[in-house]
Amino acid sequence: AAAASASAASSASAASAASSDGGRGGSGDSASSRHVRSSRRSISATPAAASAVRSAAHGRRSLHTRLAPRRAQSRSLHGERASAAAVAAYVEDLRGSGVKVLAGGDGPNETREIARRSRDFFWYSPLLKPQLTGRVADALVLATSEADVVASLAAAVRHRVFVTTRGAGTGNYGQAVPLRGGVVLDMSGLDKIESIDAEAGTIRCGAGVKLCDLEDHARQHGWELRQHPSTRRTASVGGFVAGGSTGHGALLHGGLSEDGAVLGLRVVTAEDQTPRVLELSGRDVFPVVHAYGTNGVITSVELPLARAQAWSDVTAAFPSLDAAAAFALDVANAPAVVKRGISVFQAPIAHKYLEADALMHATGADAPQWDSAHGRDGAMAAGGDARHVAMVQCSPPGVGPVERLCAEHGGLTTRVVKATEAPRPMYEFGWNHTTLHALRADKSVTYLQCVLEPSSALGLLRRVSGEFGPSELLQHLEVANSRTTYAFILNS
Repeated sequence: AAAASASAASSASAASAASSDGGRGGSGDSASSRHVRSSRRSISATPAAASAVRSAAHGRRSLHTRLAPRRAQSRSLHGERASAAAVAAYVEDLRGSGVKVLAGGDGPNETREIARRSRDFFWYSPLLKPQLTGRVADALVLATSEADVVASLAAAVRHRVFVTTRGAGTGNYGQAVPLRGGVVLDMSGLDKIESIDAEAGTIRCGAGVKLCDLEDHARQHGWELRQHPSTRRTASVGGFVAGGSTGHGALLHGGLSEDGAVLGLRVVTAEDQTPRVLELSGRDVFPVVHAYGTNGVITSVELPLARAQAWSDVTAAFPSLDAAAAFALDVANAPAVVKRGISVFQAPIAHKYLEADALMHATGADAPQWDSAHGRDGAMAAGGDARHVAMVQCSPPGVGPVERLCAEHGGLTTRVVKATEAPRPMYEFGWNHTTLHALRADKSVTYLQCVLEPSSALGLLRRVSGEFGPSELLQHLEVANSRTTYAFILNS
């Protein structure tokens, strides 16, 4: 369906757990910073709440005051930390089993490492940042096998110690943060690719395998991942399945919630008796997918693959967001065009935050001519801040149809490049990487994710534009596929 992120409103809702790092941002001006800061507040769907949001002039101090009751409630809900005696007994027990454990009392290096792996990208959110900053585990388990995971959970049950499971820590919502101390169970050591069926197009691997390594291995056999988050370079497959929901490639294959997106899982339970190792397949995987490891720890994942393509990246610029969005949906619905991803960035996101002139458009002798000689109204000639940008990743035969659709919508194709030769991977412009780049330029920016109903996506887009000006909220759209219906994922 459609998702959208808003670069000015704050949200603590759960979404992709592996879509939030890498790349460089541009620079923001003080006026933009002022407006974005003033709109750091939760946006409700009700007209009254939207009106209140727009009329309120909350700064940092009033936001802090408004969040204080939430923090107090959060502390009371989370309860007391794990006891030091219980953690010490747990560490001694687990070390006796031969499992590598770092404890806070081991020394300053170990203490720093425990703190480092007690974080994720929760600081994207002005609501989560004050609640989760400073929450650190008492110990860190560095599992390298399923047996280590079983031993860790068995000891945790015996000693009543909290366990927080961690993949690569690229989530945005505090999933990897130990709210009450205890233990962080780091799964990055389960990094073996177990098997690949090059005929059927399936792959099985440990939960700690990085998605980039998994896809590189699949491509050696003529296959590629069906989808991955924008943190492909650093995210783990277990973290993506347990905490993610969709990503680059979902336009073609749908999200992780689709039947068949995850073929099988091995999961370790935490029970009063001996932990069980469950082999799940088919729809039995659904209770564990996107459950953040709270009902079982994933140790092994089986995924379907797609035939590898020699992808091309097409960049197009438009004088209006309406035109860019309509172009994106028309490309998505073009049945003869094989496409892996489509992103749309309302002006001035691409120019201000994504280094569009250097990284998205052609340069040198091939640089686009921004004058009005192309039959446009001259809006794009006014400068990068006026250009609404769309990016499409498609197979080479689809480049021509994409260029023609661009022209039909009054746009200008500004670059066509092989994906392997692009200065930055397309997926590192979109999804939550957009927010990361913006944050590097302006620390006051945050985002709100929405799904736009497919049948009315363009109308909803216009309503958002009418309700919130570009100084308050900017729209970033990702096109996704939900049961063959296309619309937007709006990241504003």
